[in-house]
Amino acid sequence: MEQETILREISNMLSIHSKKLNEKIDKSIGELEKKMDRRFAEVDKRFDEVDKRFAEVDKRFDEVDKRFAEVDKRFDEVDKRFAEVDKRFDEVDRRFYEVNEKIDRLNTKFDGQRIELQETQETAEFAAKKVIQHEKKLREIYT
Repeated sequence: MEQETILREISNMLSIHSKKLNEKIDKSIGELEKKMDRRFAEVDKRFDEVDKRFAEVDKRFDEVDKRFAEVDKRFDEVDKRFAEVDKRFDEVDRRFYEVNEKIDRLNTKFDGQRIELQETQETAEFAAKKVIQHEKKLREIYT
């Protein structure tokens, strides 16, 4: 009987000891769960902050996209203006070509007129010489 009593005592002691160990383990697990909850809350908070920053970055990218769209629009307007200026320069070039052609025609005509004038002057000089010669002969005849 004594052995039974000793065994019961040992069993009781083991039971008490296992309860205390279970309590310590439960307490440690509870503390670990609290720590893990806090850490997860911190991580969630950090993720929320990161999400906010990404949202801000997305917003900035949207603004940059809008600005690029405005710049593209302005470049399109500038391209249109350059196209108009090119058309005007083409028109000016065409007009200069026409003016050059007209000037060339006038120069040709003027050269022809100059030749005619020179021939007319030569003819007038020839006629004047002949008139003077005839007048000399007439004076010689009447004198």
